Amino acid sequence: MNKGWGRVGAAVLVLAILSWAFPVGAGLVIHYQSEGRAAPEVVYIQDNKLRQDLGRMVFILDVGKGWVYYLNPERKVYWGGPVKQLARASREAARRHLEKMLEGLPPQQRQAMRQALERRPPPPKPVKLKIEVKATPEKARIAGYLCRRYDVLSQGRPLMSLWMAPALKVTKEIDPVRMGAMMAQMGRMSGKGSPLTSPQVQALWKKGYPLKQVNYGPRGTTTAVARQVESKPLPAELFMVPKGWRAVDFLEVMR
Repeated sequence: MNKGWGRVGAAVLVLAILSWAFPVGAGLVIHYQSEGRAAPEVVYIQDNKLRQDLGRMVFILDVGKGWVYYLNPERKVYWGGPVKQLARASREAARRHLEKMLEGLPPQQRQAMRQALERRPPPPKPVKLKIEVKATPEKARIAGYLCRRYDVLSQGRPLMSLWMAPALKVTKEIDPVRMGAMMAQMGRMSGKGSPLTSPQVQALWKKGYPLKQVNYGPRGTTTAVARQVESKPLPAELFMVPKGWRAVDFLEVMR
């Protein structure tokens, strides 16, 4: 479960900053050169929807509907539902998988395992992060756009760096308020707050569009750099579950 959520959590961080800035009616496609865990390959945005391709996994966020989808193209399975049900779906899937594993144990050992699980402390409450955003003098040209670097810190510790492109500051295609609310709900799954929901980071969207992001975490650094940005109409099917795919529980789709 932790491995699956690790991919999702990393995806959320990148997805959330890619939700502002392109003409109404036109889709946006961003191709990445990425390094690290669960870094994106391509992101598609249009009509209040967002899709991120992560190699073996696909993540779709329907902001207007308030739904999230996790797709496994290799096995043609998926999980989808309201974002507010995501945490419960994850817990229920974990419980079912645990019960299945316990079935193979002798009765006495099975009972001991259940008792040990019952004694576990409850999951931690989401941490309220004290976020600080610092503008730096560093500039770079990324995918043809001039960008400026901003560092995001919590209690003085670096969380991420964002390179914002002022030239891409145009009409919003995705509702940032609803996006922020969905991000906060997803962040509660891991017991950690998301810096991207803070007012300080939200204010960055007024400064343009991020074309590079570096996440600093306990498991290493993840870097995503845009190598090509395209604005064009996208087919609606790109943001839908393909016909014939099988619906499975949350943990099953992560395998």
